[in-house]
Amino acid sequence: MNGWDHWQIAAQRFEDQFRQLEQEIEQLIGTQVVIFIKSEWKLTDEGVVIRLYIPGLTDKHEIHVQAQDRQLSIQGVIEQKRKHFPYQVKTSFVKTMMLPVPVDSSGIQTKVNKTKNVVMIYLPKKRNK
Repeated sequence: MNGWDHWQIAAQRFEDQFRQLEQEIEQLIGTQVVIFIKSEWKLTDEGVVIRLYIPGLTDKHEIHVQAQDRQLSIQGVIEQKRKHFPYQVKTSFVKTMMLPVPVDSSGIQTKVNKTKNVVMIYLPKKRNK
């Protein structure tokens, strides 16, 4: 084994350690991010209107809304580019809230305005049969 081979082995070890460190940093950043979601709601004759302020809303987001009677659950994933890090970070969130009236889950509508970081959720009241 010549001197060049030793350098190649050392360079490969360094590259492997660097990749492992990159992965550990990426996992750490992804689990350390906290999102504070501000919510407002308004009761109308038709149902409940909820406005969520979700920081970091981009084209790469997933939001799932589920309602059952008076309980609302909002789950989502936001993919963000973090300042000073060349990594895409996926951050998940869950928000659960009690509603003032029972709602019809089959009529849920959502609208996303990513420039204002706002998600509007429209929940119709459950009608008595």
